Amino acid sequence: MLRVTTLKNTVAAVTAYFTEGRGDYYAEGMDEVEGRWGGETATRLGLEGDVEKKAFEALCRNERPDNGESLTPRTNRERRIAFDFTFSCPKSVSVMYALTQDASILEAFRASVDDAMRELEAFAETRVRRGRSDRLRRTGNLLWAAFDHETARPVDGYPDMHLHCHAVVFNLTWDEAEGRIKAVDLGEVRKRASYFEASFDSRLALRLRNLGFDIAPKATGGWEIAGVPQRVLDAFSRRTKLIDRRAKELGIADAKTKETLGAKTRERKQHSLKWNELHAKWWAILGDAERRAIRAVHAREVLLAPLDPDAAQRAVQFAAGHVFERQSVVPLESLLFHALRHGIGHVSLKDLRLQLAGFITRERSGTVYITSREVLQEEARLLAFARNGRGTLKPIDRVGWHIFDERFSDEQRAVVRHVLESRDRVVLIRGVAGSGKTTLMKEAVAAMEANGFRVVALAPSSDASRGVLRSEGFPSAETVARFLVDPALQESARDQVLWIDEAGLLGSRTVAEVFDLATSLNARIILAGDERQHASVERGSVLRLLETEAGLPTVRIDAIRRQSGSYRVAVAHLSRGEVLQGFHLLDELGWVLEVDDGEREAMLAADYLEAVESKKTALIISPTHAEGRKITEAVRIALRSKGVLAVDENVYTRLESRRLTEAERGHALRYRLGDVIEFHGNAPAFTKGSRYAVAKVGRASLIVKDHSGRDRILPLGLASRFDVFTAHDLSLSVGEKIRITRNGKSKTRSHRLDNGTVHTVAGFTPTGDIRLTSGAVVSTSFAHLTYGYCITSHAAQGKTVDRVFIAQSSESFPATGREQFYVSASRARESLTVYTNDKASLRIAIQRAAPRMTATELVKPSAHHPAWLAWIRQRVQFVKRMASNVRGSNPQNLTPCAREVTR
Repeated sequence: MLRVTTLKNTVAAVTAYFTEGRGDYYAEGMDEVEGRWGGETATRLGLEGDVEKKAFEALCRNERPDNGESLTPRTNRERRIAFDFTFSCPKSVSVMYALTQDASILEAFRASVDDAMRELEAFAETRVRRGRSDRLRRTGNLLWAAFDHETARPVDGYPDMHLHCHAVVFNLTWDEAEGRIKAVDLGEVRKRASYFEASFDSRLALRLRNLGFDIAPKATGGWEIAGVPQRVLDAFSRRTKLIDRRAKELGIADAKTKETLGAKTRERKQHSLKWNELHAKWWAILGDAERRAIRAVHAREVLLAPLDPDAAQRAVQFAAGHVFERQSVVPLESLLFHALRHGIGHVSLKDLRLQLAGFITRERSGTVYITSREVLQEEARLLAFARNGRGTLKPIDRVGWHIFDERFSDEQRAVVRHVLESRDRVVLIRGVAGSGKTTLMKEAVAAMEANGFRVVALAPSSDASRGVLRSEGFPSAETVARFLVDPALQESARDQVLWIDEAGLLGSRTVAEVFDLATSLNARIILAGDERQHASVERGSVLRLLETEAGLPTVRIDAIRRQSGSYRVAVAHLSRGEVLQGFHLLDELGWVLEVDDGEREAMLAADYLEAVESKKTALIISPTHAEGRKITEAVRIALRSKGVLAVDENVYTRLESRRLTEAERGHALRYRLGDVIEFHGNAPAFTKGSRYAVAKVGRASLIVKDHSGRDRILPLGLASRFDVFTAHDLSLSVGEKIRITRNGKSKTRSHRLDNGTVHTVAGFTPTGDIRLTSGAVVSTSFAHLTYGYCITSHAAQGKTVDRVFIAQSSESFPATGREQFYVSASRARESLTVYTNDKASLRIAIQRAAPRMTATELVKPSAHHPAWLAWIRQRVQFVKRMASNVRGSNPQNLTPCAREVTR
């Protein structure tokens, strides 16, 4: 494991860190562990070998150790003095070293830390502020002091073994361009922290394997030395258990928050035990069988599994399948991270890099990105369909449709005219949230039907199609997924028009399938969406790709109609990516509240209930499920106090998706005991809808139990036909709001249960089934449901209510960003309220954007490459030719795009 902490404190406090670094967390009578210098900057300053206190203290004061001169131009009182990179071993490695004092284990650990530090050193940068410049420049050099520790903080008076290293990286780097030492920027290092952790783990595992220890991967992505009993690992993990117990009491699930909790659960260091006494105490904790097991592992009596000659190839195939399912392009380190994790103990970085020849890599702004030829070809199919369909069809409007509704804006009229007059196979409509896209869709559909065309209305989700679109006057609206598998629905689109709403939520693979069908059906396609809202879970940024690379004209609707007054202005700012301006306006309205923990949930719940009691439609949104659960509990307590919820509860099973990719579902070690497998397609000896519980996890196989308790082997090669869930208890009362989380049918199959829809519990049948106010009866075995009070912004996209309440504390900041905040803040007609415990940090968090590069954009020549200028000239010439072709035409007969070109 790798944890990075900023040491920003007084010089005296950081200097004291040296004392902790040299000693350990116990014990008298043990030789002090000397620190060791590392990094190219250390070499430049003549610092090599063991760390001396005098030199360490000088660096803390920002002074050269040799002559006392200042290292960097400025020495601020509260500056960042250093950064602590903490590398930790798996528990089994700590146990083996502590109990055996095998020096080769310590050597393997130190060498792995040193290699990882040298690798991450290459990404060191410094800020350049000369003239009007404000940018980062890669320096590739650092200075650190590495201190090894062998124990954790004490619990109940004595510590467990815990081999780890604190690499104290000083806040300085040599800038060759300016010929001086400056403050370092570790932003690129921090972004790759997970990769460097995997790199360290992989190196350590390989070195231990070379020493004769077998490596056992874990379902969590980690590993242990094979043969060390789990009882031993548990016995010496008391501090971890203490932190987990405290986190559970506080309702903390986030790993980063748990790390900070560790500092608050420390006991004072103990110096009463001598080293030999502590060593004897550890051995005494173990039983006879456990002692024998430890000695057998150390004697290399545990059988060493043979090296897999194809391990590197398999690891890269797994990593590619995993990352490219949800992204078209990723940083190279992201793919290597998953490959290292997958092949732990069997693959090296060198082996993996040799397997990358079939992929496409490009460097952009100092980062190497990678994509696959399959992804690039998929995008090429999309572009070919759109390009080949330009100008090939007759305009839809042959009757001279006129819009009589005076409420239509000029912008909306222009969009409808563009749809009716376009001669392209694919038409793009970009509309911001609340701009009236559904209203103009009604008008355009009516016009197309008047011209003899049938419109098949589709949307990515059940809630958006069978929910929103059907309620807005499109009774036959369906999901895109249903269209792809329903021959009758497909046939209804032959020679007609497909209109896909919220198209930005579709990935490139799905859109490619739609385009393939449209080719055989001779159908037109209209894609409507908003680029600044959430993108698809599946890989791809289809709307931007088609707009920028296929040469398709795009009509936009930027005028917001959902909100009014200052609220409308704030949302308009957010829609343009001007998040600070939008946030400032919302704050001025008094809609951003900073409330302490413990009060915030109750305040939000009270405000939500007041809105509901006022007969207003309301929605609670939170970026994370963890915070959402806290809000839900507060709302339920408030509802029960008012008598809205009955006192009696029935307990049901709730299935929560683990959101594993197909690559992960095909790998046995990604499963956990108790996971629930549900088939959504038929497979040999497994039927659609059947469920199984994971009973045994092997390295390459998985045993599951069916409802009768019979063991079955899960066909991991058919991972595309099943999903993986965890089971939780769900307590429901009469009056409860529940949300469906997967499409299904009522018990009598008379009602659809659409994913995302919210229902109210009317009661329970004598056998425990759930009766809804809609008349549907939900079987006790359905399990795809949860509380319906709070949803994420992804689930909220496309919804409109009177009032919105956003729970966004620091716990949710890792999932906070520009798209998330825009979607959340734009759902209401009348007002919204943001509840946070840190307004200043929230202001920073909402500025983070999540742009997704396409493979086509990656392979396009860089802006600094001569070919880029040639590409620009080609595009300019193309526009000029378009203009010359239409300039002589009657403007009234031109599409909006053509009129813009002539202008």
